[in-house]
Amino acid sequence: MGEIKAVIFDFGGVIVRTTGRAMRHQWDDRIGLSHGTVEETVFNSERGRAAQHGIHTEPEHWAWLQQKWSLSDDESAQFRREFFAADVVDQELMTFIRGLRPQYTTAIISNAMDGLREDLAKVHGVADAFDLIVVSAEFGIMKPDPAIYLHQGCSVLSNPKVIENIL
Repeated sequence: MGEIKAVIFDFGGVIVRTTGRAMRHQWDDRIGLSHGTVEETVFNSERGRAAQHGIHTEPEHWAWLQQKWSLSDDESAQFRREFFAADVVDQELMTFIRGLRPQYTTAIISNAMDGLREDLAKVHGVADAFDLIVVSAEFGIMKPDPAIYLHQGCSVLSNPKVIENIL
């Protein structure tokens, strides 16, 4: 195995973790759905995956959810706030990631909507810890498709041996 030059992280479930689903389940109850349906619809519905592929913008996706569940503008804003309320940055991991630089290139490769890059900087305050941020919506490719690791911004990652060693 060659020298390690880059360390790649995912965002959801790694850098940011959902610490509880009570608020999401309350929205399931409020809308009249079984627990987990709201979360599944946001991320894994056909429309949610299309947003992560960049076919729809993040605002278009949230507008679709608002219409789908007949939410007022205020309810929609509340839903979005509460949906992410239990998501927290793993600060211990971020300290570790910041310590990797400059010896290693640090990267995020995430299946996410087009608002992730801004959220990393403004909401979560972690964008500065990464040399490379790859958002699936910006390239129309989602993991596990290996092509996401080969796009033009990933020159440090484009060696086929690197792809073989991604865990």
